[in-house]
Amino acid sequence: VINFTHKVLQNLLIMIPNSIFQLSPVLRRLFPNPIFSPQIHLSYVTNLFRLMQSHPKLSENIIFLVIERFVQLDALIQSYEEKDHVESENFEFDTFIDSERNKELLDYKEKIDC
Repeated sequence: VINFTHKVLQNLLIMIPNSIFQLSPVLRRLFPNPIFSPQIHLSYVTNLFRLMQSHPKLSENIIFLVIERFVQLDALIQSYEEKDHVESENFEFDTFIDSERNKELLDYKEKIDC
């Protein structure tokens, strides 16, 4: 399917040379959403590079697009990691508070049992 798509696209660009200028916005719009799997991103970028090899005029736009999106993904991943780190610190603090509360309750129970 991918080979067929590349051949169709290549023929389209040969038949309509100005269509290359319309292709960059479409490639940008169709770039996978950050929530998609890494395999989808890898496949899309691999095919962009393949397209870049057959149509060097698109090289600059494709490289810029890939770098821009990977920087966005990196920033998103870092924000999730920071959020997870803060949540794990809160969890540890809550666990500490709960253990202290449990200790107080056990001490109180021992006093009452005596």
